Amino acid sequence: MTQYFHYCCKGLKTDLIFADKREFIAGMNRIGVCYLYCIGEKLPVQIVAFCLLSNHFHFVLYGTEEAAESFISHYVLLTGKWIRKHRGERLHGKIEIGHWVARTTEGVRNKMVYTLRQTLEAGLPVTPQGYPWCSAGLMFNDHEFVLSSAVPVCKYSGRAALKAFNTKIGLPEDWVVVCGNMIWPGCYTDISGAQRLFSGVKDFMYCLNNGNIDKSVSSEMILERPSIPDTELRNRACSLAKGLFGRRGMGSCPAEERSQIAALLRKELHCGYKQLARIVMMEEAELRNHI
Repeated sequence: MTQYFHYCCKGLKTDLIFADKREFIAGMNRIGVCYLYCIGEKLPVQIVAFCLLSNHFHFVLYGTEEAAESFISHYVLLTGKWIRKHRGERLHGKIEIGHWVARTTEGVRNKMVYTLRQTLEAGLPVTPQGYPWCSAGLMFNDHEFVLSSAVPVCKYSGRAALKAFNTKIGLPEDWVVVCGNMIWPGCYTDISGAQRLFSGVKDFMYCLNNGNIDKSVSSEMILERPSIPDTELRNRACSLAKGLFGRRGMGSCPAEERSQIAALLRKELHCGYKQLARIVMMEEAELRNHI
């Protein structure tokens, strides 16, 4: 099932993910690379909004849970590799990812605006639209001036592209590069899809200037634990099935064992009944009666 996901990582306290302009440009290009990686894996995902800050980042994605997880895990992996290669050391801290599902149009809008308003939350002396490391400037904007000086990717030789974009994945020929060897974010961001969430530019600007949205989304993120991906939860369930009952998987567990595993998962990870029912292959009503 395709749906909207809001991903963010916990801000690092003792290190920076993006320490300077070069690292931000590399971080922006990785978004495009991960987008293409998911397409290559037949797990397409749409990038609706994003914001990269010095010690954390936010993404609003649309696709299946598997596709969204593939994108974000690949982004974290490539980020770690880039830092080790170019800084010569690992990050002093772990990039811890949480994600929340947006099930209503209002919820998606709020999460998107919250993501784009991160520059204001961080106290940076720049508007969201003027911040180069987020997608706010793509919204309801005339890109002709920026694109007039852009260079097509096809102008880069294979060696030059590898050096500039740090990937062996072939970039589409219609993609373009702007200042500092940065892939124009409009190449991989679903601008039209993001704009359709609003009735027009006035609606978008009203929301972007509404500080109450920050409070609403922040409260939701605090009150609602980040949802555990089904794949991660299923792996944990199978591990419990094997460790507790010597089973090869959930399919070989009788109902009583499955309900015990569900109870442990709910206590350990605070999962909802609907998700647990999927994982342990039981009807939700039956599961509630057992635990």
